[in-house]
Amino acid sequence: MITCILTVPAAAGSWDVRVTDASGLIPVDSTVPKINVGLTVTSISPSTDLNQLGGDVLTLAGEGFDTITDNTQITFSDGTGCDITSTSSGSIECIVSGFNTATINSSTPYTATVSVNSVTDSTQSVMILSTKQSGVSVSPTSVSPVLNSILTVTLESTYPHTLAAADFSAKLVSSTDNTITRPLYIMDVDDSAKSLTIKFPGAESGIYHVQLSST
Repeated sequence: MITCILTVPAAAGSWDVRVTDASGLIPVDSTVPKINVGLTVTSISPSTDLNQLGGDVLTLAGEGFDTITDNTQITFSDGTGCDITSTSSGSIECIVSGFNTATINSSTPYTATVSVNSVTDSTQSVMILSTKQSGVSVSPTSVSPVLNSILTVTLESTYPHTLAAADFSAKLVSSTDNTITRPLYIMDVDDSAKSLTIKFPGAESGIYHVQLSST
């Protein structure tokens, strides 16, 4: 008999037993059953007031998560995805893509289906805001590619939360290739004006847009 203790919690999925000793891999009888590990999602935060346009950073808690990000997918009931940014055995972080504008419904929960190694959990859901929350302007609209610059991004006047710099993150995204990004630094916010002051560190010449995320 061999007894072992996992160094990290098991990820969801169906797994074969592999045993090795000093001589290498030990054959395992084909009748030995697979080890099936379940998936349990216990919470999503935040789960309300999500922006129709996406960009919210969600944290999911639960058991059976995989530390390999490529093994995890999150999809809402309208087909909207949530791009995985980090995973651990007990939590997942992702950034919500824009919800399907053809089927927007702020009065009905959007079920979140989490898939880890083909094991799924659809017990959690989120609610979206009845109005879009977006940036309405950025100033200046032209900056040097080699010098630091200060940008001011103004949100809609109806933005429902008190602005706090720690609640936001920002990055510069190429308009022609969304894999080309540069981090931006949130310097300050003005809640009365619903604006954010952002430091632009310079980037290759081109057309970019500012992508804001809030927690």
